[in-house]
Amino acid sequence: MKQTKSSLQILWGVAFIAFALHNFEELWCGLPYWSARQSSSTWMAAIMPPQRFVVSIAILTVLIMLIAVVSIWLSEKSSIIILRIFAWTMMLNATSHVIISGLTQSLMPGVVTAVCILFPVMALIILQIRHRQSGNL
Repeated sequence: MKQTKSSLQILWGVAFIAFALHNFEELWCGLPYWSARQSSSTWMAAIMPPQRFVVSIAILTVLIMLIAVVSIWLSEKSSIIILRIFAWTMMLNATSHVIISGLTQSLMPGVVTAVCILFPVMALIILQIRHRQSGNL
């Protein structure tokens, strides 16, 4: 069974919501300030001051929303490829939050949504696409 346009819309919507919630946590918990306090990541705070970080996150969130909307109107195959790439990228991002939290022995802003929302949601999206493409659902 192939993906239907409505199921792709739902998958993209869920992926975007998970992404936006993760971004909100990074902003709310002050990722740039946390970075500045970490001796191993002061370079990150130097290249990404708080004001630039807020603008960057806002632009990135809007960009992903636009990619999601445009992808829905592309061919089914193209939309699935883009969604898969996005989901894998977000799973890597979530993993990096866990690793950095371990290395710094502190909770990196974004790690809670990375573990509780971002990684599981993106993994389920990848599995959903795989099962639907193989005709199991």
